[in-house]
Amino acid sequence: MIMSLSVFSGLIWLALVLTIATPVLLLALLVKDFISNQVW
Repeated sequence: MIMSLSVFSGLIWLALVLTIATPVLLLALLVKDFISNQVW
């Protein structure tokens, strides 16, 4: 019972981290492309 609860909690944390990190990573890639395009 406690084990499944901790696994469930871990999945929730993982989902939160992915939800927050994915747009941030995409934004970072876009900014990097924009900067490299500006340089050239």
